[in-house]
Amino acid sequence: MLERRYWFPAILTAFALMASACGGGGDDAAGDEPVAATTTAAPATTAAPTTTAAPTTTVSPATTAAPEAEPEAEEATEDAATTTAAPATTAAPTTTTAAPLTASWRGVTEDSIHIAATTIDFDWLVDKGFSPNGWGDQTLVWEAMVADLNDRGGINGRTVVLDAVRPFSAIPGMGISADGVCLEVAGDIETFAVLGGFVGPAEISNICITGQQNTILIGGRVNAERLAQSSAPWLENGTAKNRRVAVYLSLLQQNGYLDGRKLVVVGRGDGPEAYETALSVLDEMGADVVLNLSTDITGGETEAEDAWWDVIVERIRASGADAVVFAGGARAGYRGIDRAGLDLELFAFNSETLTSMSTNVTADMADGAITLTGLTEQEQFEQAEAQERCIKPFEARHPEIAVGSPDTHEDGIEKWWRSIMTHCTQLRLFEMIATAAGPDLTHDSFRVAYESMSQFSLPVAPFASLNAGKADASDSFRLSIFRDDGTDNGVLEPLTEVMDGTP
Repeated sequence: MLERRYWFPAILTAFALMASACGGGGDDAAGDEPVAATTTAAPATTAAPTTTAAPTTTVSPATTAAPEAEPEAEEATEDAATTTAAPATTAAPTTTTAAPLTASWRGVTEDSIHIAATTIDFDWLVDKGFSPNGWGDQTLVWEAMVADLNDRGGINGRTVVLDAVRPFSAIPGMGISADGVCLEVAGDIETFAVLGGFVGPAEISNICITGQQNTILIGGRVNAERLAQSSAPWLENGTAKNRRVAVYLSLLQQNGYLDGRKLVVVGRGDGPEAYETALSVLDEMGADVVLNLSTDITGGETEAEDAWWDVIVERIRASGADAVVFAGGARAGYRGIDRAGLDLELFAFNSETLTSMSTNVTADMADGAITLTGLTEQEQFEQAEAQERCIKPFEARHPEIAVGSPDTHEDGIEKWWRSIMTHCTQLRLFEMIATAAGPDLTHDSFRVAYESMSQFSLPVAPFASLNAGKADASDSFRLSIFRDDGTDNGVLEPLTEVMDGTP
């Protein structure tokens, strides 16, 4: 069994991952021909053209009324009238018949769409002493969010059925197996989509959902390799790591943080995309990279990580570097640099390495680290969309529960607000795409729908987009700095305003 000190970093990373946690028209129809006039002839008119509904993202133009007949046309019509003319008739209005709802795909019936959700097993984490609190009753949260969606009419006339909410362990080999949960929610149960996915070291099990079980997934962590193994659509409601690296380095450059710096770039073998992206982007910028290093040691193997860093710090010292860019392995890096007493500027693209400290990585080790974030948790909580679509509907159903807020939270109190905002955001993304897919809901129509979503918002992300080459939604970014404020977890303070990073 893994020693307790090896469990901690992986588990804390899983916490952060869960928190991080984004038209066309037809031709106008031709009008009917004018009807012959009666003995009391009316002015000749032309039927207004049939209008086509504008797509939801485009403002529909105002309809223009048909012009009145000119006097000359009216007089000519009166001269032509006779007492034996046929009675006037009224043209039948143009009608559109809605496509019938059918059982269009596995998990979709004439009147329902079946989904399931996965959640981190906080009961196990709290019981083992790894977390001082959970996220409330996550099944209750999911049920409330789905009930609110159905109260608003469901999706294109279908009711959304939540068949299961299943917890999983973020640590393979310990607790509830993510692979076992996948087989239940995407195999045993006929679901159209799974929401939530798996995070932390259990991320690899997401392939079971989108590959082996060919089921849509909203959540988890996407990358090019995993998407290539997926047959079903898979979307991340947050931001993929490799794109975060590129955005982060761009913001550092724009704000002058890389000016005159001699950089060492550090990566880890289990995240090669982020490391390679960092090297490529910095090269294009013309940044002064004096050393680049990568380790194959798995995150959480504390003794092995420390032994590697005891050697590496001497190479860094000899290189003359004055700043380090972490494209992976940041937690071990904070600890190794602190132990060696090196004075380096810390640049870490992944804020998840800073949002949960531990006995192995304390707040003072990472003080001053500059990272990439979006809205703060309190800003997310205060977003109008988060309040109207998430917090208020839950509170209306469960007034007996104190939801709380990020600014007032204390250890030992359940983070209901975090659970509500996270799961509500995933459900909202699914709702938007499935609605745009239309009544014939299939994998293909779902894919076509999200590939056209060039700009939208989510409850916790004011800027978001998807397209054929972009499977991660959130485009809301800012630079923040980590401060050791005397508490166990420290605090992230914004350095810049939130920007729209839509590609």
